Amino acid sequence: MKWIADSIENSPPSIIGKLLSISSEYKDVISLAIGEPDLDTPEHIIKAGIDALKTKYTHYTSNFGFLELREAIAEKLDKENDFKVDPKNEIIVTCGAGVAIDLFMRTVLNPGDEVIVQDPGYFNYIYVSAFLDAKVVPLHV
Repeated sequence: MKWIADSIENSPPSIIGKLLSISSEYKDVISLAIGEPDLDTPEHIIKAGIDALKTKYTHYTSNFGFLELREAIAEKLDKENDFKVDPKNEIIVTCGAGVAIDLFMRTVLNPGDEVIVQDPGYFNYIYVSAFLDAKVVPLHV
């Protein structure tokens, strides 16, 4: 019996993973990737994390995320972008862009659908498309 799915076994290695492995061998590497700032975590965020550990925010929540957070996001969108959304039904909080992209693509793609992907671009679009048997159409930039 095979223990690894063909979709995983046949997927190409991530260039990002390779770069992270190489960069871990050096000191003082500054990542220019989005989401990897070279700044220390601000003190108020550290305090908020500690406070969350001391309160109810360490338990499972709705699949959509904490309602209080979704309400705050909806309020921000309304005030700063004049964009009204229902926090109970129109906002989903994920633990990162990769999860959000995966969830979105699983929601809208069927096998054989074509996905236009910027090349070079974010590799998750290609991987998720492959897992869903969608056809990647590179858009060279």
